[in-house]
Amino acid sequence: MFLLNNICSIVSIINKKEFILVTEAINLVAHSVFSNKGVFALLLGSGLSRSAEIPTGWEITLDLIRQIAAMEGDDASEDPERWFIENKKEQPDYSSLLNTLPGTADERQSILSSYIEPSDEDREEGRKLPTKAHEAIARLVEKGYIRVIITTNFDRLLENALQKLGIEPVIISSDDDVKGAPPLAHGRCFIIKLHGDYLDTRIKNTHTELETYSKEMNKYLDQIFDQFGLITCGWSGAWDTALRNAIIRCPTRRFSTFWALKGNTTKEADELIKKRDAQTIEIKDANTFFDQLAEKIYALEDLKRPAPSDVRLATAMIKRYLSENKHRIRLKDSIMDQTTLTIDSIAAAELSGAAQWSAEEFKRRLKFYESKTEVLRAMASVGAFYSLPDQNNLWINLVKRLYRHYPYNSGTTIYLDLQRYPALILFYTLGVSAVAAENYDLLKKIFELQIEREYDDNQNATEVLLPYTFSVSPDVWKHIESYKDKRFPMSEHLCAFIKNSLNKIEPDEKQLEIYFDRFELLASLSHAYLQNKKDGKEVSWFPLGRYTWRFDRGGSAKDLTSFLEEAEHVQNKWLPLQSGMFGGEFNNYKIIKDAFNPFVGKAARRW
Repeated sequence: MFLLNNICSIVSIINKKEFILVTEAINLVAHSVFSNKGVFALLLGSGLSRSAEIPTGWEITLDLIRQIAAMEGDDASEDPERWFIENKKEQPDYSSLLNTLPGTADERQSILSSYIEPSDEDREEGRKLPTKAHEAIARLVEKGYIRVIITTNFDRLLENALQKLGIEPVIISSDDDVKGAPPLAHGRCFIIKLHGDYLDTRIKNTHTELETYSKEMNKYLDQIFDQFGLITCGWSGAWDTALRNAIIRCPTRRFSTFWALKGNTTKEADELIKKRDAQTIEIKDANTFFDQLAEKIYALEDLKRPAPSDVRLATAMIKRYLSENKHRIRLKDSIMDQTTLTIDSIAAAELSGAAQWSAEEFKRRLKFYESKTEVLRAMASVGAFYSLPDQNNLWINLVKRLYRHYPYNSGTTIYLDLQRYPALILFYTLGVSAVAAENYDLLKKIFELQIEREYDDNQNATEVLLPYTFSVSPDVWKHIESYKDKRFPMSEHLCAFIKNSLNKIEPDEKQLEIYFDRFELLASLSHAYLQNKKDGKEVSWFPLGRYTWRFDRGGSAKDLTSFLEEAEHVQNKWLPLQSGMFGGEFNNYKIIKDAFNPFVGKAARRW
């Protein structure tokens, strides 16, 4: 089943509610719709039309009563329904109300249209037009994922959105339409308008009208609820007695039911959710829900595999969002959502800081943090590689958020300090990806990122997130058997580990090692430069990396040598300097590099 890692533990974060976190829930819906193309029907309520600022049929009825009362010299603003019953001695009925208004049928129809159809001012303000939800649904219809839409709305926003894509849906709003409709299996799109169409005065909106449907309509709904899965959004279930009854009497559940809701459910909805064994999804709004649903289905489609991993889905989505500026909000939201999910899933594990030190426990925690950041690392590697200048801050802020997260604050020092490891992982992932893309603008931002520290002054990232500045000593990594004889065990571990995150941008492992070493080299030089700039002292120390022991032994070190020789040759035109690293001045870099040469040479000879 398509769930993000450890979904059970994630659910516990939200106090055992019956809601999955929104990201996982939409993933679940997306995978179900993608894997069962055309077998899910939508049930849409007034929530979709309200977001377009179109009133419901009952709201129109009440407004018409106010108009009638005003023409009779009375005021029905407080309780229009009660005023009508007391003065007209009958329940308010939409059709009879229209007939009481003056003018011809066409004139009365024009009055009704004013509630639904946008004026020039409405168009300018974006009112009474298809919303993101309508457009997303239309795209899903275009792709064949959705074919049947049941709606209690009587506007034509869905039809308009579909027609923009060249799709003419089969509209069913009366018994005659049911009789003349093609079989459900043979039509591209069916819209069943249970309350009617606004251009037809027979629309339903009173309690009495909504209590029963005709025999023909009931039979049609029975067929749909029996043969299709269901995605419900914007419908409370409170008013539509006949529709509730149609759902309740369905004897089978061939496919899943998903119930998207905003806020609390009604008692009527609770009954239906229980009857259909529906998965509830707490959403921000219909626009966000359907827009994200469509995008996730497209991401799955891009992968051209029926059951991709979460990592592949995440990277496909990020590539799509990076490709066009119109997706910038989705890009930010997806990054923020996944970061929150990562932080929450780490917190859910409730790792005890008081656990006693052991090599096995240390390795277990390393693997835990690495697994929990898997999806975020995949997104970050692709994001940093393809990032544009105005997108860079999105990525470096991930490091800040992860660094600030401390689930516990007392216990074994190594485990407490290891809480910063997810931030270090992202720091390296972004940095190596930026080097691979020659995105030195992003790399400069990564190095100079100000890390907020609870009990100390802020420090830049190179002061706290490199092996010899990180709070967990590199020697602790020697407890991992394969690194016990390594001079830079932490750096070696990171290189081997990070390569798995970056194979989407560079499949050649040897080339990835070159990028890794270049990143650590520039990080060491930048650290010294930033320290010199901060305190004005002569540079005397560098946080070295795995490149040190083979700095003059060929292999990837040969690439480092030629990389640094390029700086000597082109000077201020060297790409890192053009990005503003080392203050953008070759002389600044030269001072640091001249101090670095003897330092790294001495270390290499000693080891």
